[in-house]
Amino acid sequence: AAALDDINEMEAANLPDNINVTFLLDRSDEYTTSEGDWSGTKRGVISHDDDAYTISSSMEDIGEQNTGDGQTLTEFIDYSTKIAAADNYALVVWNHGGGISGVAWDDSSTTSNGYADNLTLNELTTAVENSGVDNFEMIGFDACLQGVVDQSYAVKDIADYVVASEDLEPGDGWDYTGWLNKIANHDDSSDDNNGIVEAIDISKYVVESYGEFYEGWEGTTQSAIKTDLLDGVMDAFTDFNNSLSLMTAGEKTQFKTALKNVEK
Repeated sequence: AAALDDINEMEAANLPDNINVTFLLDRSDEYTTSEGDWSGTKRGVISHDDDAYTISSSMEDIGEQNTGDGQTLTEFIDYSTKIAAADNYALVVWNHGGGISGVAWDDSSTTSNGYADNLTLNELTTAVENSGVDNFEMIGFDACLQGVVDQSYAVKDIADYVVASEDLEPGDGWDYTGWLNKIANHDDSSDDNNGIVEAIDISKYVVESYGEFYEGWEGTTQSAIKTDLLDGVMDAFTDFNNSLSLMTAGEKTQFKTALKNVEK
C-alpha cells in the first residue's frame, strides 16, 4: 500500500519536461486490494495528475520478477535509460532495509534456504556496475537502516552522493511530492550549471523534504553522504580498529564500560 501511495506522490509533483521518473513495482497480493488488486511486477514512466488516490501512469506488466535478484535491478536501470534517456541519473531503491544485510526483500521470491531473497550490499553494487550507467548523481535508499558506512562505501565509486536513513523509516517513507517539487522549483539563478540540478541539491532536497514531512516525529533520521570523502572515513576506522587490537585486557574492560554508558 505504501508503494502505491508513493507512486501517487510522484504523480502529484509538477516536473518539467526534461525531468522524468521511471518506476518498477513488484507487488505482493498480501497487503492491499486497491488499484485493481493486481500482483506481479510492473514498470513505467510517471505522468502528472492531481488525483492523490488513483494511479494514472501507464504501467507495463513484465510478469513476476525477483527484486532480490541483482539482474532485475540491472534490467530496470537499462530500461529506464532507454525509455527516458538523460544526461544525469539518480537511483532510489525502496522496500525494506536491513543495514549490512542489504535491502529490497521480495516476499514472493525465496532463496534455497527458504528465506525471502534480497539484494546484499555486493549484489546491489554489482547490479549497478552491470548497467549502462557509469555513475549516478545520487543513489538513495527509501528503506530502514541503510545509513551505514558499509552501504555507502559499497557504492562510493558509482554514486556522487548516497541518501539513507540511519534509523527505521516510517511506513510512508520518503515524501516524493516534496523532494521532486523542490527539484522542479530549483533556483538556478545563482549557479553556473546551466539550470542542471546538481547532485548535492538533489540529495539535500530529499533530506529537507523528509524532515519537513515528519516534523515532530521522534526517531526519524535521514542523511546525505558525499562519497568521495569515504576513503578518509575508512582510513580512520581502520586506525581505530588497529588501536582496539592493541588494547590490554584491562583497557578492553574499560572500553566496554564506556560503550555501555554512551547515550544512544
